[in-house]
Amino acid sequence: MAVGPVLVGFGVAVVQRGERWSTRLAVVVLVVISMLAVVRHHYVDRYRNEDSRALAHYIQSIPEVEGPILVNAWYMSNPLRHYFQGKNEIVPLDVVVSREGDIDRHWDLIIQHLDNGGPSWFVYSREFHGDLNREIPRRLEPDYRFELETKVAGMDLYRVVPRVTSETTVAD
Repeated sequence: MAVGPVLVGFGVAVVQRGERWSTRLAVVVLVVISMLAVVRHHYVDRYRNEDSRALAHYIQSIPEVEGPILVNAWYMSNPLRHYFQGKNEIVPLDVVVSREGDIDRHWDLIIQHLDNGGPSWFVYSREFHGDLNREIPRRLEPDYRFELETKVAGMDLYRVVPRVTSETTVAD
């Protein structure tokens, strides 16, 4: 975390050379805000970058993990795919629930990947770009259970398990 000391040194150098009190104050405020932003970025989960590497390693640590891994923000599937060494298919979802009818256009794709006879995985990342109100789990709730498996910075991993109903048992 060498950025903090560099910013402080820069701020001190500029303040010592500044002639007007308003210049000194502006530089001090800039340095304080910059330092707070850096600290927040590194230590507050809400502002941290997504940790695709940690999530990939976690998934790989699950014994006999099976089923596809759906990722709600399609562009977050690439970093996950980069670090993930397993055989599971990583399925990016280009769903923006806030756009009228978008979830309906992608619903068959979602169901197709979840309807594999066993558990699947769902990665929620950057909900604000895709599913801000978690509409996907809400619509899946009657037929699937979403079980939170783990959280890493900026990413939640859910195990998605089909619900066993009396109709399913009778059909088997």
